[in-house]
Amino acid sequence: VCIKGDLLIVGDPDKNYSSVNNSGGCAYIFQNVGGNWIQRRQIFSVSPSPFGRFGEAVTIDNEFAAIGERGYLSNSTPGGVGSVHIYRRNGTSWINTPSLQTIFGDNVLGDFGVSVDIDGHKLIVGQSADDFGNSNTPSTGSAFIFSFNNGSWTMTRKLFSTDSKPDDYFGWSVAISGSQAIVGSYPHILNQFGQDSILWAGAAYIFNEVGGTWPLEQKIVASGRTIETTPTPNGGTSGSVFGFDVDIDGNQVIVGAFGASRDELGNNFFAVSGAAYIFRKNPNL
Repeated sequence: VCIKGDLLIVGDPDKNYSSVNNSGGCAYIFQNVGGNWIQRRQIFSVSPSPFGRFGEAVTIDNEFAAIGERGYLSNSTPGGVGSVHIYRRNGTSWINTPSLQTIFGDNVLGDFGVSVDIDGHKLIVGQSADDFGNSNTPSTGSAFIFSFNNGSWTMTRKLFSTDSKPDDYFGWSVAISGSQAIVGSYPHILNQFGQDSILWAGAAYIFNEVGGTWPLEQKIVASGRTIETTPTPNGGTSGSVFGFDVDIDGNQVIVGAFGASRDELGNNFFAVSGAAYIFRKNPNL
């Protein structure tokens, strides 16, 4: 879900309908009118794919809405390349036209569209399974910045982490606010200094737009990184899964860590109780 002012968008990626019987997905746009939420539109993919999961990631602003379909199957590729469908507001309706726009990832099975966020005329999209064309670096991950200019969305920057490892899923979560963007990498094992390896400890990366480029400004991790008891796919224990969700608003960010198991003082243990971390940028630095 995503809410902005009087607009709300809700995804239903498991929705089955006549042309696609398995998790084709859909999304709903609501508007608050006089204290009541009124459904303005139910949206389906313009080119639905089985297991496309259209609506798994959604975002909305006053003018545009964007809906991820990470399982989208391209006719030119043997696997899902992923897509994001962008709709523009026209009064109380939302339209999708060839220029406003379906955008695609650059990596087969890259999960382009697993995460999306929009702020005005800027859009960020996660591609968390990106292997950069190298089978030795599966699911390293990336994210893309798009800008709306002259009636069309164009990619202006591809973001990645210089310290990412295979299966880091960089781009699983993304958010953008003005010239600031944040990207989550929840299985990442290293701290902000590239040390102290903890399985699935997680990290988030903040980028700052400077002259049309988006250099990394800071890598952040959970305070008091410790081994929790969160089960991993292969068994055993791991860290707090910091970066599973992220959001940013101006100079403040919030990062979710559903695997955290200790209270805010790092003392009492509550298995997989979860936590959220709020960071504020120091304007004097």
